[in-house]
Amino acid sequence: MLRSNEKLIDFFLSHSWHDDPAAKSAAVDLVKDRFKAANGGREPTFWLDKVCIDQSNISEGLKVLCINVTACNKLLVVCGKTYFQRLWCILELFMMFAFADEEDAVARIELVPIEADGVTRTSILESMAHFKLADAHCYDPNEEIKLRGVMSAVGEEKFVGRIRSLAGKIRARDLKEKAPGISNPFPKRRMSLMAVASSTISSARSIGHSLSSRSPIRSLHSLASTPEAEI
Repeated sequence: MLRSNEKLIDFFLSHSWHDDPAAKSAAVDLVKDRFKAANGGREPTFWLDKVCIDQSNISEGLKVLCINVTACNKLLVVCGKTYFQRLWCILELFMMFAFADEEDAVARIELVPIEADGVTRTSILESMAHFKLADAHCYDPNEEIKLRGVMSAVGEEKFVGRIRSLAGKIRARDLKEKAPGISNPFPKRRMSLMAVASSTISSARSIGHSLSSRSPIRSLHSLASTPEAEI
């Protein structure tokens, strides 16, 4: 839960359930330590699918997935070997890029490699740069049909192009942040949850209709009645 004096979730945690859980936890701990050092010891808040979903009302949650992603201060991509093989992970990444100003979106994506899996920042960006939609799948074929329907509506070529171009933009950001004067890796944003929600609600309804108009599915990526969680 968010504390009473907080109005923004710090991180939407994007990850593959097929990657090593202990290694993912260690990677998130490093992010927490960095965040606390940069924010006067304050603990970060996270949106995590496992504890921020309502399994009994999945369709309604899917309608606002893009709001869940973009309403958080940052999209924390905890990336192991299977991340770019999971279609849900790719959709979460794309939503941040699709529903925010390009410069703002790039600044809000935080890449964290699961080094215990042999993944590096360089290998993450290479995976992005050479991403192929055909290589990404869902565990449930019903989910995959729905997500591919959304991607087809956007345009698969455009979708893949967005993911690939993100690699170059993040590389450029990394070079910029290495320049003198960059001191805080977690800059504070002034946009409230309501401001983000109002700027994306029309797009959310459009995508939500496409996601929920077909047969029911099982998913770990929908909105719970209380979507803000702290871990």
